[in-house]
Amino acid sequence: MEATEKDLKRYLSPKWTAYLGTILMGLLLLLMLLGPGLRGEDLPVGGMVLLAIIGLLFSVKPLFTLSQIGRIIQREKDVNRLDRMLNDYQNSLPLCGDKVKTGQEYIFGKNVGSIVRYDEITKVYQYIHKTNFAEDKRQLKADIRGGGTKVVCNLKLKGKDDEELKKLLAVILSKNPEVKVGYH
Repeated sequence: MEATEKDLKRYLSPKWTAYLGTILMGLLLLLMLLGPGLRGEDLPVGGMVLLAIIGLLFSVKPLFTLSQIGRIIQREKDVNRLDRMLNDYQNSLPLCGDKVKTGQEYIFGKNVGSIVRYDEITKVYQYIHKTNFAEDKRQLKADIRGGGTKVVCNLKLKGKDDEELKKLLAVILSKNPEVKVGYH
């Protein structure tokens, strides 16, 4: 099961390549800032300091997602469901171009760090974010029993995943008929 847990963590984790440039930029700017200070010169202030701080802040998101995945796995261990969850992951089926895997009890969202049990979902909907009337993000989100919202998976822009999305919604409804389906 150890290999399955590692595979699950790899599947759920954000793509490091998406953050690598930001991390490197932040580290480079930080080094540029600290370089003069190490040589005993005055430290530059202003725009470069701000850029370095912003760059490093962007590198925190993947670390937060990794700790979130660890908390989910620990929660399942605490209630003796980890083996069941890992077995469900091993036998799950990919949908939406492998952006999500559906098992008998769980949905596993690729690169978004989410594991959602079907019985936790109260409402599921497609979330579309637009900037200046241009679509820049499309996700399937779920409202969770007890409060909160989880991103189930990222979807292709402009509805290119619509047929696969219908299949995914049908799977969710077949596992939990009480789920409300809609748009946000």
